[in-house]
Amino acid sequence: MARYELKLPQMGESVEEATVSSWLKKVGDTIHLDDILVEVATDKVDSEIPSDVEGILTEILTPERTVVKVGQLMAVIETIEQNTASEPTIALPEATSSSEELLPIEEPEQENISSPEEPQEIVLPAATSEEELQEVVPAVPYVPTQVDTSADATSQEDTQKDFYSPLVRTIAKEENISEEELASIEGTGAQGRITKYDILRYLENRTRQEGEQAQVAVTPEPATITPASSTPEALPVAQEEKEAAPEQKVAESHEVKYPDIDDFIKNLAATQSQKEAPAAQATPAPAAQATPTPAAQATPAASLQIPVSAPEQAPLATTSYTPSPVDDNVEVIEMTRMGKLIANYMSESKHISAHATSFIEVDVTRIWNWRNKYKKQFESREGEKLTFTPIFIEAVAKALKDFPLMNISTDGERIFRKKNINIGMATALPNGDLIVPVIKNADQLSLVGLAKSVNDLAKRARENKLKPEEVKGGTYTVTNIGAFGNLFGTPILNQPEVGILAIGAIQKVPAVVETPEGDVIAIRYKLMLSHSFDHRVVNGALGGMFVQRVAKYLEQWDITREV
Repeated sequence: MARYELKLPQMGESVEEATVSSWLKKVGDTIHLDDILVEVATDKVDSEIPSDVEGILTEILTPERTVVKVGQLMAVIETIEQNTASEPTIALPEATSSSEELLPIEEPEQENISSPEEPQEIVLPAATSEEELQEVVPAVPYVPTQVDTSADATSQEDTQKDFYSPLVRTIAKEENISEEELASIEGTGAQGRITKYDILRYLENRTRQEGEQAQVAVTPEPATITPASSTPEALPVAQEEKEAAPEQKVAESHEVKYPDIDDFIKNLAATQSQKEAPAAQATPAPAAQATPTPAAQATPAASLQIPVSAPEQAPLATTSYTPSPVDDNVEVIEMTRMGKLIANYMSESKHISAHATSFIEVDVTRIWNWRNKYKKQFESREGEKLTFTPIFIEAVAKALKDFPLMNISTDGERIFRKKNINIGMATALPNGDLIVPVIKNADQLSLVGLAKSVNDLAKRARENKLKPEEVKGGTYTVTNIGAFGNLFGTPILNQPEVGILAIGAIQKVPAVVETPEGDVIAIRYKLMLSHSFDHRVVNGALGGMFVQRVAKYLEQWDITREV
């Protein structure tokens, strides 16, 4: 037999050692190719080491719970080589004739075999071929030494259950799992050993249970309703307990959390029906209270236990998207790459942030008249058109300086207040897509500088000539939906920003104007501002005051201002 040495293989980068968790084979076992011999554990992963050869496990050098270095000898396997020394020794006499028949061979008895390592010598006459020789040579079975391990089986199983791999201990330490809690986990590994999947499954179940307990913070004791008896105090006590039960149920109903509006409506109906059923059962009949039976008078008052528990939350309904059937009357249009990115981006934004929107009407008559007065002069001097967008961006930049908590971002746990005011400008592209170039340090630019930046970014955006750095680093976004005739809307946040302002279309409307002579009805130019903000970090007061400050800057525009 050949000697095969089983060594600890390389388990990955930066892994230099492992702990022997359990041997799945014992000394004397027959080993087949790819049989799992031993389980080892590192601080990163639990692994199984298979056999690369066939043979008999003759020696185990690293017992369980032993720390083994990479490349260290762990066990020895004696391999059976069919064409070498592992075959039985056969002595053949000289051949006399090629046609001579083979003599019968007596098969050796089992008790005559002294040891597995000493094959029996069998004397045979000459064989005509190698195949015939193999047919007449009996196989010598391997008879391992019988070792009685029944006495150690119980103790080994007990000690194995208390053994935790480095990976399991690492997870337990990170999740603050005590030794007592760890011992209570049911293991599915060899001999009840706790594996990585067992502890992860336990953590998942624990988290789910903690969530369920958080939904129902109050678990009232069962209410006791005592029927009327000869004792005068019985009826008032029962009446007080019966009146207290609805209050407990109302308190419980406020602890139930619903993920969205559709599930809230469904669960609300189910909860209401569950509330009405126990209430109807808990209300005794008036006749029974007024006229107790003789049996009830003769025996002590019985207590009716009615458990009051929080209504179970119905499982959330999951919907899957089913593509619409396509026939000859349907044209399929593939989304562009940017369209797909925008769709995913918008969906993620709605999922991440708690969107809230406030609206305010703004009188921009002063801005309308001022622009009409200076737009031709501005275009002839600067070679740029004077639009309303730079005026709106200037007002937003001033408001951001007044309310710096709107110029922030958040990761859900921390708030990052930005020192620079970089305003993004949502721009529609000719193919219907959307891009948001950013005006860096908008508060430091004059109205002329803002007008030139707005026109330049919008032009190069439509020509697909923007640089990557020109669409990054925004702290607040403005979108002019009024350019398409929209009055107001609910814009979606540009992550990770916490605010976005939608500017509606300017309209001529009749309005009440206060004058020194009294109120008059006049024709004014007005628009709607729609301010969406992340309600996780921006409350309604801050979101409302911010958009009100923007409106104030627009309505108090200086009509004598020079461009």
